[in-house]
Amino acid sequence: MTAVAIVVVVILLVSSVTWYVYWRPWTPRDLLGAEHLQPGTQRDLEGTITSVHVANTTQGTIVWLGLAGEGTCNAIAIGNPTVPYRVGDRFRTTLHFQEYTINGDPAVWAPEAACPFPVTLDAMGTVMDSVSLVAGLVFRLASPADPEWAVYTLFTPNGDRYDPARIPVTVGKMAPLLTGPEDPLLGARVDSAAKWIQYAAVEYARLSAMQVDSPWSFMDSLEEGSSTDGRIRYVDANANGWVDDGDELRVRLERLENETAFQTYLLLTGQPGAQGYGIGYGAGVKYILHGSRGPLEFRPGRDEGFLQLVHESDTVNATVTSTLLVSEVGSPDRLPVADYRVAVLRSDAPLLSGRLDATPQTSSGGVRLDFLDDGDGLLDGGDAFTLSGLENRSAMTLSLRIVADSPPVWSISWFPGYGHVSGRVHAIGLTENSTTRGKVDLWGFGWHPELALNGTARVSLWENGTLVLDGLRLTNGTLGTFANGTLAFADADGDGYLSRGDSLRLSGRSGSRYRAEVSVLFGYRVAGIELVA
Repeated sequence: MTAVAIVVVVILLVSSVTWYVYWRPWTPRDLLGAEHLQPGTQRDLEGTITSVHVANTTQGTIVWLGLAGEGTCNAIAIGNPTVPYRVGDRFRTTLHFQEYTINGDPAVWAPEAACPFPVTLDAMGTVMDSVSLVAGLVFRLASPADPEWAVYTLFTPNGDRYDPARIPVTVGKMAPLLTGPEDPLLGARVDSAAKWIQYAAVEYARLSAMQVDSPWSFMDSLEEGSSTDGRIRYVDANANGWVDDGDELRVRLERLENETAFQTYLLLTGQPGAQGYGIGYGAGVKYILHGSRGPLEFRPGRDEGFLQLVHESDTVNATVTSTLLVSEVGSPDRLPVADYRVAVLRSDAPLLSGRLDATPQTSSGGVRLDFLDDGDGLLDGGDAFTLSGLENRSAMTLSLRIVADSPPVWSISWFPGYGHVSGRVHAIGLTENSTTRGKVDLWGFGWHPELALNGTARVSLWENGTLVLDGLRLTNGTLGTFANGTLAFADADGDGYLSRGDSLRLSGRSGSRYRAEVSVLFGYRVAGIELVA
């Protein structure tokens, strides 16, 4: 081969490699790899569309296009909202990689790609919204987003009302994750899809703890109306003195001037318990992904509201008949009654289940479920349930699920003859005092109205396996006497509630074995402890 031919072959080989490495369109697999991305780099991304998802976000309409290929992201590219994309079509776009910051950490990403950023962080926000729905308070970001004030409208899953004086608010500003120029996990900056996924994983671990060690802003209670630094404001929208549907919580977030700068925050309401925030009375959780135009949230265009199940009333005779109403928050989907399955549980044991359009249903024990449709054939506001033949003060739950889904979508728990309890009552703590024999330190994990003295709290005592005091009402002072002693309760702080620092005091026969139990809500929450006098 002549020298000229060799040179030509080398040039062709180099050109081919250069085209393959630098100019050929990336596939989704390339994008989701570990390659270090450089600011200013442009790369074409091409693939076959596997899904088209139109998201009505707080910052406008976005089209997510799932592209065929390996990887954990099912929505990769961001398309043009005016183009009618179809599954099976080929899609090609240019990625413009830029300098980003996330919580102050340096990063690189392209705004034309949705995954792994910001989709992974938005997914964490969806998880926290679900936690908040279970905890008791739901935060819905008002739209359009305000770049200075994040305005959240408050809702509850069961039309609950809370005492604002008992609900503190904490806003935590998530700290940077990189520990130095060469962080052991992420290096000098978050500059690959793999690192973005790692970053999100660590952020989620921090988020799961729901602890804010150094609050960025704090308000002792919603009753105050505003935090001392002015960053948090509470608005009782209907001026009824309760925290309930339609009230507002406003947070003034730091202004970000750069469109590629993002900061995350954790907004928490309710008193912390043994497992952190988000579980006590008036608890709610909101994960905020904040950018230059305000908080960023992705919501399907149809997801503009949800249904509520609300306890309306009880009629008490030999058995109890409970009436539950269906109400609407915003503009939820209204699906046919035939699309739903209903289940009724007593003390978490299945009692009735089946198609919602197959009611009435009657259990073997005589409990009857009736569904009252308002006449339009849809599950929506104005519909109602009645359950008759219920045992007084039993623990009941009614849940609904859509046929195509397995988990319940809406549910309500209540005690027939007593009603629905706002917020969750968590565990009671009993610990034998280390210095005083016969003394039991007692507390509740977070304040709740059901922990009030002279309420549903009861105390029982066994001596050598024999019940000697049965279901005594919890009051301050001597609870009861038995043949070999007495049992007393001390409300140490005088607040009228079972709380940390309170105690039981047992005086019994030396050498006898005792067991004390404290319960609330008709035995729904029970704590016990073994003692030797």
